[in-house]
Amino acid sequence: MRIRIVGMPVFNFIHEPLIKFKRAYPDYELALKEDSSSGIRQKILSGSLECGFFLDSLKHQNISSSKIARDKLGFAISKDNPLSKKTRLKLSHLKDQKVILFPKNRNPQLYQNIFGGLEGVPDSNLLVAIMMATTDLGIAVIASNMRSLCPKSVKFIPHSGPSIGINIIIGWLKGKTNPLEPFL
Repeated sequence: MRIRIVGMPVFNFIHEPLIKFKRAYPDYELALKEDSSSGIRQKILSGSLECGFFLDSLKHQNISSSKIARDKLGFAISKDNPLSKKTRLKLSHLKDQKVILFPKNRNPQLYQNIFGGLEGVPDSNLLVAIMMATTDLGIAVIASNMRSLCPKSVKFIPHSGPSIGINIIIGWLKGKTNPLEPFL
């Protein structure tokens, strides 16, 4: 079975269903590859992929889906930054800060949902964003399941206010069966 995943956001959520599937079908071959949510959606629609784990902001009418988890977003911030003294942060606290988020082209809808009108948000990958936070070059917006990637010099602070998060879904082509669904 060919499965694609949207990388780090699903890291903590897909292992259990895959382990259960492999126990039930030890001779079934699984092939995992990383891709963007939009790439996964396109491959499912073209029939070149049985299923994929991706972010729900890219749902499609011809893809059946099931939510497997929700990961709330928060902030990786240098302990040298005065905002690190807070226990929760709102987006409004970031108005005068350099904020780092995933590249906009990876998921434009989620990017817009999170930042709306915030200006001057540089794009970066997750590890570079966290590295920038370690040296107080910016505040990285990351999923809470990624907090373990933060070194000791960085504090993870949850978002305060209306929930900002990512729903992780598994999707497959409508009309087809998803062999992983019973294991979710």
